[in-house]
Amino acid sequence: MVGNLELEHYFSDEAMSARVDGLGLKSVAPSATVVVAGIGSVTLPDGESLTLGAEYEAIDSSSKKGFIESVLPTLGPSDYSAFAALFELVETTIAELEVRRLASPETLVASG
Repeated sequence: MVGNLELEHYFSDEAMSARVDGLGLKSVAPSATVVVAGIGSVTLPDGESLTLGAEYEAIDSSSKKGFIESVLPTLGPSDYSAFAALFELVETTIAELEVRRLASPETLVASG
């Protein structure tokens, strides 16, 4: 099972649950179908939930603007530490693409 990949999930649970003037992220529990091998499956009715952990919850998109405008400015540098690996990946990818671009025959003809 793959966890949720929304950027907000890079923040700690503490940062994701922070509120400023009542604004912050709101999570939405996933709907679930429970499968019992050899017996069948049942979909959980509204109001009932299956606890999978915060990484499987969706973020209510209407709460994102309040989180960005009110909560993010109050977070410290350590709250962004989980993004370091993401930024390194982006930088590495850009560098690799630049090397490929410079080594391509089209670039050599255009610069010659």
